[in-house]
Amino acid sequence: MENLERLVNEYQKNIENTKKYFSYTNQVREYNGYIFKKMRHNDRLENEIKWLKRLNQIDYNVPKFIGLYENIIITEKIDGQTIEDTNAHKYFYHIGELIANLHNIPVQENLEWKQNIKLQYIDLKDSVKDKMPNDIFKVATNFIEKRLENLSNSENVIIHSDIRPENIIYSNGKYYLIDLENMNIGDREYDFTRILNLLNEKEFYSYEDFKNLMDGYRSINHLQLSEERWQLYNKFYAFRIYSRMLCGKIGQDNKYEKYLKDTLLCENDKVTAWIKKYNEE
Repeated sequence: MENLERLVNEYQKNIENTKKYFSYTNQVREYNGYIFKKMRHNDRLENEIKWLKRLNQIDYNVPKFIGLYENIIITEKIDGQTIEDTNAHKYFYHIGELIANLHNIPVQENLEWKQNIKLQYIDLKDSVKDKMPNDIFKVATNFIEKRLENLSNSENVIIHSDIRPENIIYSNGKYYLIDLENMNIGDREYDFTRILNLLNEKEFYSYEDFKNLMDGYRSINHLQLSEERWQLYNKFYAFRIYSRMLCGKIGQDNKYEKYLKDTLLCENDKVTAWIKKYNEE
């Protein structure tokens, strides 16, 4: 503990000279070969520590947990490069492999996934029923509720819940997952939601990017994505992020807000077409 306190004291003395990383909700800095992640929410802090320790034990590719000081998680810095969301084309196959290997880790937990996501939805709905434009709220909630009723439970796997290129570091031929604060047990198809949402949103991503992602995953795990599950999870994700904007939990972004609104109102999207095409090949 003394060595940890000494490290934190040195970090705090030199904090103005440390490298700062972009984060939506936390303060993330680098000092002397370590990453210091100051967490705003205790539940997410505890969750990240739990999963770091668990995955460190089996040598899955995540940062090495060093310790906790107050609300600061300290990990070893991975000497590599973060994959940029705007330039991820050549990495998608390997990202698919990384996701598959995560989903292959044995789990003992028994989670009722359908009940879990329904509870999340109810909380969201209650938080924005008086804030979201009525036309969007009505269309979105009707769609989500009908699809949730038809949702079947799935095999329990470890899911990261926020997989996208910028949460992956490439280092010496290996790929590492970072930012485990939302890691959980759930439906493997839900774990594709964030990255497929990115592909759906950005015009510079193509079917080949999607195909490479799925080919990488299926080189390790067989999976046939469901169009229906993707549409539910995509709407649910858009509803969640838009709700957080309306409640002031994340900053306003007019362009992205328009995308979220369009997602909640539209019936078709390019990822649905890609899933259909891929499953028919």
